[in-house]
Amino acid sequence: MNFIEKLRKKPERQRKIILWVVMVVITLSFATWWVYRSYKNLKELRGQEIINNMNLPSFDDLPEVEIPEALKEGIEEQDGE
Repeated sequence: MNFIEKLRKKPERQRKIILWVVMVVITLSFATWWVYRSYKNLKELRGQEIINNMNLPSFDDLPEVEIPEALKEGIEEQDGE
């Protein structure tokens, strides 16, 4: 007899137990594989290199903004209240 026939002849409770054990083993295997691959990918990730390759503008390149005297006085008056 093959495995399937033997399994069909077992009581339903035993078949359910076998099913759940198989499902847990498969789930744990996939979870272990996923954690391993995630760890490996994160280890290979070079964060600073990615940021440098994005060519983000720096704050040093921004022009200097001059605030008019009237506006500066209004800001100082609000801070004094």
